[in-house]
Amino acid sequence: MQLTLPSPYKLCDFKPAYGFLFSEYITEYRFWGHCDIDTIMGDLDVFITDEMFDKYDKIFTLGHLTLYRNTPDVNQTFMTDGHYRHIFTDERILSFDERPIRPWKTTIDQLFEKKQLSIFKKSFLMDVHVYDVYFRRVKYKPDIDKFTFESTKKEALYVWEKGKLMRYYVNKKRELTSEEFLYIHLQKRKMKMLLDFNTESESFKIVPNAFMKLSNDSVTLQSIRREKKVHFDTHLLKLILFRKRATIIGFIYALYKRINPFAVKVIQLRPFCWNPHLWHRWVRFIPKHSSEYVQPISLN
Repeated sequence: MQLTLPSPYKLCDFKPAYGFLFSEYITEYRFWGHCDIDTIMGDLDVFITDEMFDKYDKIFTLGHLTLYRNTPDVNQTFMTDGHYRHIFTDERILSFDERPIRPWKTTIDQLFEKKQLSIFKKSFLMDVHVYDVYFRRVKYKPDIDKFTFESTKKEALYVWEKGKLMRYYVNKKRELTSEEFLYIHLQKRKMKMLLDFNTESESFKIVPNAFMKLSNDSVTLQSIRREKKVHFDTHLLKLILFRKRATIIGFIYALYKRINPFAVKVIQLRPFCWNPHLWHRWVRFIPKHSSEYVQPISLN
């Protein structure tokens, strides 16, 4: 079997196999796991309990943090039905490591369920929406196997303080409210380090484009607005420019391949109609011989 690794991002599809591939390094551990590098962890002990370790074979369902019981049966689950052969040799990123489950892909959770291995599916993270300047939470709902979007809390302040990841905001009664998260996932965001981590690492605030020193030792109703003052952020501008560039390039590429850009169908991935925001996703799936994947039409 010839493995395919066209980019580091493709490693996501290999994550469920790490327990098998690196078994000699984890012999002394009850569980092993993987996480993304664009995360800031909070207090894991608050959310991940001994009861969960006793009861579940897999903890969490999203690829940016997942834990697996360290047994040969669990570590070899990725081999079930041989799907991994297709996944590991396909250049596309097939999200083998995480939910949601979709008809066009196989996930590690499906294989766990087929083997009747137990999965803890509830999520405790602050997953930041990619296409928002402010931090907007994306919530995975295991009961419907879908992602939903929380209303943007523009006045919220995110703070890492002595190992805990907190969100502070003013509720409708004008009261200061706090929530604790397992971790924050800062997907596709370039963050600036605006603090001295050697001397200012016990507590710091996380704003949409930077890690910064807190002005006060604690967050109060009076200080939250001052702490949450707007900082110049080019994140949205970069996203808009990227989308427009991807749309134009994708449109030109489709015409070059004699493909109707308004009736694209990526057969081996999934069918969907043209959407300017999706060009950068599907255009890389069109090979040199486009008839293998898409339905070409005559433009004469």
